[in-house]
Amino acid sequence: MHLDELTDQMEDIYSQLESAGGVLTDELVAQIDVCEKGIAGVAGACCQQIKNKEAEVQAVKAEIERLGKRKKTIENEANGLKGYLQNQMQRLNTKKLDAGIFKITRKMNGQPSLVIDDNGLVPLKFSISTLKMPTERAMVGDLHQYITTQLFDKAALAAALSHDSDGKIGGCHFERGEHLLIK
Repeated sequence: MHLDELTDQMEDIYSQLESAGGVLTDELVAQIDVCEKGIAGVAGACCQQIKNKEAEVQAVKAEIERLGKRKKTIENEANGLKGYLQNQMQRLNTKKLDAGIFKITRKMNGQPSLVIDDNGLVPLKFSISTLKMPTERAMVGDLHQYITTQLFDKAALAAALSHDSDGKIGGCHFERGEHLLIK
């Protein structure tokens, strides 16, 4: 029997009890006992299903994590092969390569990237903040060992560098990379 049917029966029993003026007969006690046992049995089965579903969710979550790691490994392998191929084409000074069903081309990236060569030479007006990070030595107990990292407003620095007549601001430059296109 389903839980909703058992609940309907209990409600009927409560109505009968109310109609009888609250007098609990042996027949009503027997019906209540049967319904309560039925409800407990169905509720127990529901709880078992809930626990099974929760365990299944955990198994799926673990599988998603495993597959995510596997995906990352495969992506890294593909990127490694791509970098290897690009490096060899650069060494051969080749822009295009016909590899049977594949056409491979080295292309320049659309936008140049800002590269900071030396934090100490970049004007302080582009500085956002300074972070003090403990070194491994500081983590072991020598609290006086820190690495200082300077953070810069790269958007403002790039805008200033592109508008600078010489194209030179100390400690940084634009660099235009390339990528490999496989068709």
